[in-house]
Amino acid sequence: MSEMMTPEKFVEMMRFEVIDGQISSEIERFNAYEVEIEHEHLEKDATNLFSSLSPAQKKVFLSILRQVSLDTTASVLAVLDGVRMIEGVFDDFHLTYGDEKTELVGDLASTLLEKEDFSNKV
Repeated sequence: MSEMMTPEKFVEMMRFEVIDGQISSEIERFNAYEVEIEHEHLEKDATNLFSSLSPAQKKVFLSILRQVSLDTTASVLAVLDGVRMIEGVFDDFHLTYGDEKTELVGDLASTLLEKEDFSNKV
């Protein structure tokens, strides 16, 4: 039997997978970049920019990427919470989990932002 999913656990898993995971992937991509391999233009530009930065500037750059991931995730969660609306959508969303259709309700976006405030990532 799987462990019970709670809104807090869902938010923590989203934070780990979407935000922390994205930053880890970006760091790996920037560090594994090979000049002689053909890359898409944007990826090449981003990697060249990143490699030209000082260690302190790299930290700021990664902090900005993390904030963008955080803001995007919080915006999606706010839509699920019903506190941010999508134009033309008038019904509420209901996030459920598992065969039991456990509803994950709560202030998901605020929970995410509170957890992030206690974290000093990157």
